[in-house]
Amino acid sequence: MVFRGKIRTSIDRPWLNLGKLDLLWGCLSPVLALLIRDGAAFSEGHLEGSLVYVGVSAVTTGLSFIRFRVSQRVSGFFSVHDAVAIFWASAVGLISAVLVCFLWNRLDAIPRSVPVLHFIVLTSGNIAARLFRYYRRSQRDRPAATAVDVENLILVGVSNLAWYYIQIIDDLMPDIYHIVAILDDRRKLQGRYIHGYAVAGRVSDIEAVIAEYAVHGIKIHRIILGVTRQDLGDAKYDKILSAAQKFNFEIADLVDQLGLRSLGRPGAAEMVPQAPVQEERAFFWQMKRLFDLTVATTVLLLSLPAALIIAPLVALDCGLPVYFWQMRVGRNGKRIAVYKFRTLKAPYSRKGESISEDERMSWFGVALRRTHFDELPQLISVMRGNMSLIGPRPLLPVDLSLKPALRFAVRPGITGWAQ
Repeated sequence: MVFRGKIRTSIDRPWLNLGKLDLLWGCLSPVLALLIRDGAAFSEGHLEGSLVYVGVSAVTTGLSFIRFRVSQRVSGFFSVHDAVAIFWASAVGLISAVLVCFLWNRLDAIPRSVPVLHFIVLTSGNIAARLFRYYRRSQRDRPAATAVDVENLILVGVSNLAWYYIQIIDDLMPDIYHIVAILDDRRKLQGRYIHGYAVAGRVSDIEAVIAEYAVHGIKIHRIILGVTRQDLGDAKYDKILSAAQKFNFEIADLVDQLGLRSLGRPGAAEMVPQAPVQEERAFFWQMKRLFDLTVATTVLLLSLPAALIIAPLVALDCGLPVYFWQMRVGRNGKRIAVYKFRTLKAPYSRKGESISEDERMSWFGVALRRTHFDELPQLISVMRGNMSLIGPRPLLPVDLSLKPALRFAVRPGITGWAQ
């Protein structure tokens, strides 16, 4: 389970945010699509059908953009995730518009290619506007540096961490640090480019590469290790160390520079127990997993009408979101999210004032706890394989023991011996 900012807390409120640019482009894009397809789309014979399509698509697109929170993303920090959100929001909005218009007037006077053109205009316009803002932000307040100030770097080792480092340099300090080349021993990477930078050779050729750049007037100031010394090996590290002494440059470990060394602390592996029970009784655990899937799916389908009634009542009594999540520890120390229906109101009022525990208690939440209906969403965790129907209760990270426990060798359960 990966926790991202989109996972909301009970303090959050569902702001219905639709940006002015998104609203404007949502209204203009269907008009442009119709005019591109047919210049006479708004003539007397086609006016009514065109206006219906423009109005319906503007509404459905706006609602879809609100649902996917397109306008809540900071456009100056545009990313692939934002582009994907725009893509899906546009697709859902246009499909909804086509369905509504078809039921309304069977898309009279609307050529079948218009929705396709509309989708292209809508997505490309939104993405282009955000890319322009991203470019303006990246160019604004960029420090001016002379050729003497620039520090030339060679990156050793192609890895995910090295790729992120290149992005950081390009976005924040392109006029201070310059990545001259990348070195990696893998044959398939030779002559290839990573984020626009060439893999210029192998690690064993580091002295020849540095000498070649010196001929072109480029002095290397520092070598950045994009992989750990263990992955690099002693022989290759000795080559780099020898070149550093010969050409008088520094060696920096990327893991240390980014402050990630603590993530690999030796004691962390000892805290995560293995699962010998799973290996010794594999058939039993396979049957148990099949039992969990069967029962969880059946109960979830049977309880779906109750869940559809509970959700709006929770929203009215406790507010949005209707679910409460908490990070727990599952099998082999894997962190999982345990979901329940909310039974407490938000800890802060709309004015930001703290609310006491007694005031937060919901009458409907009390009823849910007594009937255990608040735990219905945990059936989804069972179906995903994070939990089981029967097993030890999942612990909070603060309750973990420093010694491996047998309870972590199995999936945590909704109910168990303690209940």
